[in-house]
Amino acid sequence: MFDIVFDLEKDKEKREKASENLIVLARERAGAELLHKEGVIPRIARLMKVEKDQGIRLALIRYVRTRNKISYYFINLIFFSRCIGELCKRSLERAKDVLKECGIPFFLDILNSHTEEVVNASSYIIQVVLNTLSHYEIQEAIKEKKKLGRNMTATDRKWCITEEKRRHELIRKNGKELTSIMNVITYNTVSRTITGEARDALVELIMKNCKYDELNWAELSLKTDTYQRLMEVASEMTQFKHESSMEITDNTRSVVGVCLNIMYEQMYDDQRRITLNEEIDRFIR
Repeated sequence: MFDIVFDLEKDKEKREKASENLIVLARERAGAELLHKEGVIPRIARLMKVEKDQGIRLALIRYVRTRNKISYYFINLIFFSRCIGELCKRSLERAKDVLKECGIPFFLDILNSHTEEVVNASSYIIQVVLNTLSHYEIQEAIKEKKKLGRNMTATDRKWCITEEKRRHELIRKNGKELTSIMNVITYNTVSRTITGEARDALVELIMKNCKYDELNWAELSLKTDTYQRLMEVASEMTQFKHESSMEITDNTRSVVGVCLNIMYEQMYDDQRRITLNEEIDRFIR
């Protein structure tokens, strides 16, 4: 299977089928461990970098994209992205290896597409890495327990508090990686070289992780220029084009507005609200 997937000379249909099998294998714990031991992560990273140029040539020469069918190049991007995403699940070691071998800028480069399936696959990987590094499964268990509401016992409440503290400690241990990912994502929201669809995906990643019980990016962003960058995106207008214009979609400004609203809701005291308002005022001035 490896020989077929990683050989650019093989038949495209056989490679697609082998890629699908790779994803199925990566979903199983034993299969994921086997793939990891076989060094599949760096091999996928190298192949995607090489096949990018080859895929563009094939797309221009042989594989024509139609309205209802995406090109062979994009299909391979989706397959390999999903495979890496499955490998990152449930394993801190594999997630860190993905960051080491590929890096977040690598996935942002894939994210830079007008094809919805490719954008979704790339942002999915980034979110999976974030979930793994932050031990999101703990937060899911806490949320499930809190669904009991008033029926929660004193033991249940103590358990939730203990688990929240444990998760915060685990997040602190992986703080370097998590902060780096946050900075890369927020920095690239105002990039002039990415597509509007990619920009929307980055803002949605910020929105997803800004809440206190997620990764608390809303509060952490007060120490950076994230709010001013989001305001810069929100102020972009499609009617006025110039050399430094950003590409946006019809939904971009609405997505940014919702994101800023959710981030403001995370400011749980007056001082933090004042700080956020000062950030917005600094941009307006």
